[in-house]
Amino acid sequence: MNWPPQSESDVLAALKRGDVVESSQLDVKLTVGTTDGERRGTAKDLASFAIDGGALLIGVREDKVNRTFSPEPFALHDMVERIELIAATLVEPSLPVHPREIPSGTDGLGYVWVDIPESPDAPHMVDGRYYGRGERTNRKLGDAEVLRLHRARGSELELSRVALDALHNQDPYVSARPNAPAAEPAASYGHLYLVATPHRHVADRAEDLLWESQDKLRAFDQASDDALTPFLRNWSSYLSMGSSLVQRSTAISLTNLRENDPDNKFGEQYGLEIRIESDGTVGMIYTGFSTAADEEDPGTIQDGTLVGGAWKLLSLARSVAEHVGYAGSWDVALRATLLQGRQSSAVDDGRGFYRAPKPAYDQPINEQFTRVHHQELEHPAAAVRRLTRPLLRAVGSWRVFEENVPELSALATSGRA
Repeated sequence: MNWPPQSESDVLAALKRGDVVESSQLDVKLTVGTTDGERRGTAKDLASFAIDGGALLIGVREDKVNRTFSPEPFALHDMVERIELIAATLVEPSLPVHPREIPSGTDGLGYVWVDIPESPDAPHMVDGRYYGRGERTNRKLGDAEVLRLHRARGSELELSRVALDALHNQDPYVSARPNAPAAEPAASYGHLYLVATPHRHVADRAEDLLWESQDKLRAFDQASDDALTPFLRNWSSYLSMGSSLVQRSTAISLTNLRENDPDNKFGEQYGLEIRIESDGTVGMIYTGFSTAADEEDPGTIQDGTLVGGAWKLLSLARSVAEHVGYAGSWDVALRATLLQGRQSSAVDDGRGFYRAPKPAYDQPINEQFTRVHHQELEHPAAAVRRLTRPLLRAVGSWRVFEENVPELSALATSGRA
């Protein structure tokens, strides 16, 4: 079975075999509709899947009496744009969806497959009512269920914080760990911690990467470097030389950190460790993210490491997802330390964005949390923006990255920056 369908032959074969069944993950529709009521009906279909994710297959007629389905391709002109507009304007808050045309053998006709990922803003409303998905149909959500879902979102945030704390407590520089006493090896720089956890937890999902397929971590790292533009790669790719695979108790890591080796030319300033846990969680530690202040220098932040590191993390998550066959969303978090009073290093490039003094960050730590849909791993610019823009706007360097990273520039052009 070729599913989800990529061609009309896939759709026809699935219908013939009886594999198309409406469920909590799939709904079929004959058309999007042109009247206001029909468009709002489509909006309810989209909103209903936002809690757990799902898909619509449009261009299929349902015989409700016999519970059978038959193909009925329709005019595709502007259909993708119409679906995106419905999701953006009739669903509250607006819902990101991913419609895809499937042309038929008749010119201009076909089907549309719509991926609706789990939404971090779920549940969503249409006409002032919240909607969820039952076994076969949409359903309105009661107040108690809406309250439960909103509370669950708060719990998920705490789980992301737990994962972030766990990574922070694995920092090879003991003195950089939370509430750690002065200890050797001592940290001289601020550190950056990034972690991506599969939203649907399975304890041993990636266990073979720890014990049987360890070398794949090097391939994942190379793929994550290849995903970076040269501008970002210069900031955040430190493992091409001098790195080692190290077995941990619950993870495999690729690291250039050898803190007890005085001859290590990389050292803390260019330190990077990637960790993959048995449940598929991906963690990264950069140990040279911000510099210490002295009497003459307020200290700087390596802004590009933040953007490149977030991009690299999502590329690593994509590789792990493909390896283990996980198609769900990811809970992603970052924490940067030793920030108070530090200034951007990215605006020291003669562009004239600021005259001295440049903006200095006014908090010791920055944390960000977001849910990243499976489809966003392929094109992570929007997720990278959510994670990095708050800090970089505060220190005045966000415009530098919009100008130098085409995907971020595209977001600015589309009005999403």
